[in-house]
Amino acid sequence: MEFTGERVIPGKCNADLLNEHLARYYFARRYAQGKKVLDVACGAGYGTAILAGGAKFAAGLDIDQESLLYAREQYRSANLCFLRSDCLKLPFSDGELDLVVAFEILEHLKDGEGFIEELRRVLRPDGLLILSTPNRLYYTKDRGEVNPFHLREYSFSELNSLLKPYFPNYSILFENHADGLVIGHDAALAGSIEVETEGRKLIKDPGRDAYFFVALCSQQSMEESLTFLYLPSTGNVLREREKHIRLLEEDLKTTALEAFVKDKVIRELQSELEEMVRWGKVLDEQVNQKSAYILQLQADYDQKIQWALSLEKDLEKARAVLQQVQKELDERTAWALQLAQENNHLAQENDHLHKEMRRICTSNWYRAGKKLGLAPLPEPVKVPPESGHS
Repeated sequence: MEFTGERVIPGKCNADLLNEHLARYYFARRYAQGKKVLDVACGAGYGTAILAGGAKFAAGLDIDQESLLYAREQYRSANLCFLRSDCLKLPFSDGELDLVVAFEILEHLKDGEGFIEELRRVLRPDGLLILSTPNRLYYTKDRGEVNPFHLREYSFSELNSLLKPYFPNYSILFENHADGLVIGHDAALAGSIEVETEGRKLIKDPGRDAYFFVALCSQQSMEESLTFLYLPSTGNVLREREKHIRLLEEDLKTTALEAFVKDKVIRELQSELEEMVRWGKVLDEQVNQKSAYILQLQADYDQKIQWALSLEKDLEKARAVLQQVQKELDERTAWALQLAQENNHLAQENDHLHKEMRRICTSNWYRAGKKLGLAPLPEPVKVPPESGHS
């Protein structure tokens, strides 16, 4: 269970805060002997366990499930239990309890009147309510601190006005820090101011500087409460100061050693930094050189791109010329093929004529006419040579 500032957890908060709460519970334990006791807003349960040390029966009540699980795990006894409930609707009959303790819960509620009325309901007519709450004028106004968990805080007069309609008998004590923690009426503890008026001393703003109020309330008359002093282990001021001095001396030695180590580390880091700066300058120079080289490569690349584009244009022109030459070649090839076909045809006709001539010359009538001198001598036929188109 983690300490968030809303609920005190022993071992997880500072000693002053814990002692403020412990003092109230040890003060209340004097009134719990042999009684049926309810601890409202018990939180982690340590206070309920203190009350159970002398009570007939002690119940701790809280709305937070995690706190109750922690309390049940940490504190166990036959006369102790922990309940989950809303503090404005207590699970007890009218007049069932002898003592109700409600420490540091009032300021967490908007409906303070309804809360006080519910506490009175479960108390016996001669039962006792012990309630504590921080002093708004000191806790918040003077110190300038605002607790985000507090919904409504009270001054002395405001707490007085809250209790008066419900309890005909009540007494508001003051809790403050001394060498120990004191609960009582002593004006010096509360920081009250004496004002002289017409020869009379009046107390102005009682409890103005008290850190906390602790109210004892009953529907019947009460005995005056004696001043209560809770002295924690840290209350031996001389011993604690000596312990603190020893701790400071040890811290000083540790600090001196740490300073020496840190100085050495700083020197080493400075040396490493200087080396890194030198290395960085070398890298910068190399980067500059490579950048210039890259620029030169880029220029060469651009030139080659231009040359390639020029070659592409020349190639396109050459392709066009080649296509034209190919076209002319195809035309001349077709013409040559046509001439060859015509030449073959002429050759075939020439052969046919030669054959016809030989047939005529070898015929009987031609031979008879030749002998009679009646047939002409044929001229030799000239056959043109084969030629191609140039």
